[in-house]
Amino acid sequence: EERPVIAESTQVDELRNYSEGTFGRAYADWMSDRHFSPHERPSVKYVDDPELAYVMRRYREVHDFVHVLAGLGVSEEEEIAIKWFELLQTGLPVCLLSAT
Repeated sequence: EERPVIAESTQVDELRNYSEGTFGRAYADWMSDRHFSPHERPSVKYVDDPELAYVMRRYREVHDFVHVLAGLGVSEEEEIAIKWFELLQTGLPVCLLSAT
């Protein structure tokens, strides 16, 4: 079963070559402007089930995608808005805990 990992398959430097107006370019610009890297995400801890651990890993990995799609930065208010959006999209309780 394939389980893609963003940190292993996404090269932000290559995405900068994508055309203006594409998601790849917007993601690369967003990450670069903030000096973020997809390789900086901490590993999932305290989840023994491999399937659930992968779900949590993907949840963390796509977090910055949501920022780009929503057009939001990383202020405290914007992060709370992102967490509410993630809660509505995923139903993961961790989103609610993070948003309150």
